[in-house]
Amino acid sequence: MDFDKKVQLSDFSILELKWWLNNVETKHGKLIRPMPVHVICRTDASFPGYGGIDLSSEKHTNGRWASEEKHNKSINYLELLAIFYALQALYYDIQNTHIEIQSDNTTAVSFISEFGGMASSDMDVLAKSIWMWCIERNIHLSATHIPGKSNTADYYSRNFSSSTEWMLKMDIFERICLHFFRPDIDLFASRLNKRLNKFVSWFPEPGASFTDAFSVSWQNMSPYATKTPGPIDISPQQRGTSLREEASTHRSNSIREALQGRGLSGELADFIIKSWSTGTRKQYQHAWRHWGIWNDIRCSSAFQTSETVVLTYLFYLHKSGKSYSVINTHKAMLLCTLPFFWNSWCKNTDLISRFMRRVFISKPPKPRYIAMWDVSIVLRFLESLGKTSDLSLKILTFKTVALVALAIAPRAQTLISLCLNNMIVEKDAIVFMISDILKTTAHGDSFSVRIEHFRNESLCAMHTLLDYIEATKKVRLSNSLSISYVTFKKVTTSTIARWLKLTLSLAGIDTEVFKAHSFRGAATSAAFNRGCSLKSILKTANWKSDKNFRKFYYRQCLSRIFHSVMHYLLYKY
Repeated sequence: MDFDKKVQLSDFSILELKWWLNNVETKHGKLIRPMPVHVICRTDASFPGYGGIDLSSEKHTNGRWASEEKHNKSINYLELLAIFYALQALYYDIQNTHIEIQSDNTTAVSFISEFGGMASSDMDVLAKSIWMWCIERNIHLSATHIPGKSNTADYYSRNFSSSTEWMLKMDIFERICLHFFRPDIDLFASRLNKRLNKFVSWFPEPGASFTDAFSVSWQNMSPYATKTPGPIDISPQQRGTSLREEASTHRSNSIREALQGRGLSGELADFIIKSWSTGTRKQYQHAWRHWGIWNDIRCSSAFQTSETVVLTYLFYLHKSGKSYSVINTHKAMLLCTLPFFWNSWCKNTDLISRFMRRVFISKPPKPRYIAMWDVSIVLRFLESLGKTSDLSLKILTFKTVALVALAIAPRAQTLISLCLNNMIVEKDAIVFMISDILKTTAHGDSFSVRIEHFRNESLCAMHTLLDYIEATKKVRLSNSLSISYVTFKKVTTSTIARWLKLTLSLAGIDTEVFKAHSFRGAATSAAFNRGCSLKSILKTANWKSDKNFRKFYYRQCLSRIFHSVMHYLLYKY
């Protein structure tokens, strides 16, 4: 590199140097002894929008991104922009103070703390704008990183009120102004739907002149107001409750608020909400979100509703081509959620039951698989891997999980529930006592898993399992049987499913068709076809009756179907 060579500075660089020349004697960079923090603000950004909350007053701001922001900017830029919007919305009238920003994005924290950065020119310009805004108000800004699970602003960056996002097209608005007069302020607007530069928002928003149009006098204004579709109750108390309900798009949060409204503590409300499993809460939240969007479009309440409206919604799902199982999930979610919001009609739902019967008849649930993969193909692959002592921990893990899955036909949830603390090693078997609550666990049930010895050692689940436990003894950081071969900690059901799917793929099974859960059907079908008693299969797989097995799991092997077809063709022709 030639350090004597002259370099042509850009116009932007010259402006930066001029600023330092004018301010170097009055600006002193970072404070050696930080001044006391007066205000703490938490911010967050998601791809739908941004959120911010002042921890002392609990005032919050949030909103969706404009299309050009959402599609053209990185999440790091959006996190920094969320900080700017929170400052503009919550502290536009504050001066001479120290505001601490708490964010779960380390890049945004760094750009605030370092007054910019070189990783992104866009973020550097934005950081400069933030600091210039603060300098004009004599605000000292600091930023600290917090874990994502502690960031209470996350909720506001993902939950919005759709009932306020209505507006006239700009050309129609301009034609109305030409015909009547040009207003000077937009009373019921947001950053995205404002028709005038001066506007009033419902919640604090960047650029808003006021918050809550009903709290200021309109006498000296020439206002413009858009009436949203549907009736508007301008009673401040009722209006506030309605909008809070519409903004509470998260099912668990809505139930929590309803229970607290009945006088229950937040801790007790959370305790009741957790009566649904994590998987069920996630599944019901997805259905609740669709229910909320459908009601937003109809300008109706998702909380106070009727059996007629619910039937109309379920019929809409049916006409949209949704399967019986999807419609049944939405039905179950609504009937166990709506009673929390004083919908007493939910006690008698004979009409909905009759509707679901008709859906079942017109669109009966179809099994995922019409045939099953050949277990012998996977067994030959596992046998070809050789001795367990010669395998890497990764391959040994795959082999162990696959053999256990074939031996006991478990769900992934059962596999992660197998714990070394509850393991009993017998002469010809290993027994695991299951203490976790499983999908099929009923009150008073006890469940154990028995993995028996098999004469072929290379395919013996018991022998492979003991070798796996010995291989991981010195590195494991969890007493759970299945641990990560990278971190050596307990794994999740999704990791177990990924391992099983990878094993199928390595064995040559088409994983575009067959997923990890197919191990359950393949193992039990193969056992039944080889003469294993139905009673033993039901006990091993933890089924109460043979109904589910025969309806959803028992399938003929693809190779047997192929051979039967070939035999028929050869015999006929």
